[in-house]
Amino acid sequence: AELSTLRAVERLPTIRRASSGFDGREGILRLSDLVRIIDSHSVDAQKLMVAELKHATYFESIGLPLDELFAAEIAGWATQSNLIVESFEQTVLERVRSRGIPGRLVFLCEASGSPADLVAEFGRRALPYSAHLTDAGLARLATAVDGVSVDEKMLLVTDAAGTLTGTTDLVPRAHAAGLEVYAWTLRAESKFLAKNLRRGASRDFGDWESEFRMLLSTGLDGVFADQPDLARAAIDALPSSG
Repeated sequence: AELSTLRAVERLPTIRRASSGFDGREGILRLSDLVRIIDSHSVDAQKLMVAELKHATYFESIGLPLDELFAAEIAGWATQSNLIVESFEQTVLERVRSRGIPGRLVFLCEASGSPADLVAEFGRRALPYSAHLTDAGLARLATAVDGVSVDEKMLLVTDAAGTLTGTTDLVPRAHAAGLEVYAWTLRAESKFLAKNLRRGASRDFGDWESEFRMLLSTGLDGVFADQPDLARAAIDALPSSG
């Protein structure tokens, strides 16, 4: 009930001025609200929920164990085919699975740093995200999760001038380990694109098509996008064999 009193606002108002014009008009969605929306639109095609459990170690420290709260809300609705659960902390994913919640598990990886759960347990000795994405690290992950989801910049190669020149080998290596691969977050504004793809002011759309196509060419299993219509257009433009 308390969450229902909150209102949604644009978090990047200087970049997305048009969007900020809707500030305060709508409430935020609770998990139960989202389940109802999915159920009401799943008549013709199966809809998939991707649930990210954020800052699980912190919330557990203040008496809000996300695995328990999430499981209590989603049990009886979730199936292996309609749910993906993802987190930057592998321990909470394992706890969700141990509670009997079906669905695929996806481990999120930052471009730097270490997972918060490992830092809480091992301090400075915590394994960094980069070590999870070596061949050995991917093999270890494949024994516990179904996929990895990474910052899109970890898939792109740029030169010293910031010009986009190609992609890394992360996707094929993860696929070889038996993992699905996702990337976040595709954004069309120049501020978020490689330097050679920027056009006009930071809030103006740049050559997003080139960056989106480059990312999709890696063979990703899925992407997250702030402009899903543009991501859909880029996916639809892929060669039929893609």
